[in-house]
Amino acid sequence: ELEQGLAALPEELRARPPARDGRITRLVEKQVSLRAQLEFYDKCRLVRKRDLSFGLEVEDTEYLVGVIDFVADLAAYGMRRGTQGDALSVAIARDLGTVVLELLMEFNFRGGSLRHK
Repeated sequence: ELEQGLAALPEELRARPPARDGRITRLVEKQVSLRAQLEFYDKCRLVRKRDLSFGLEVEDTEYLVGVIDFVADLAAYGMRRGTQGDALSVAIARDLGTVVLELLMEFNFRGGSLRHK
């Protein structure tokens, strides 16, 4: 349903405008988070930005916010799997979350748009 809605947008909104409407940005971020979850469940890895396609080009900030949202959800997933005694799933979730957070620590967010998210 979201893909149909995004595909129905006028071409000028899909062609990487200078500033997207906040609603569009939030939809794209949520879609990135959902795709990241599917990629994790299917392949136990993080979705790559270049592999995301749903009618709009994903901007760097949208990708990063979506990934950050996914990592937050990954913690809850690990807790659920842990209560079921699934140590392997917990370790995989922990390791992926740790890698993403370590990479994020290397970013310089000063003055950038992500600092305000």
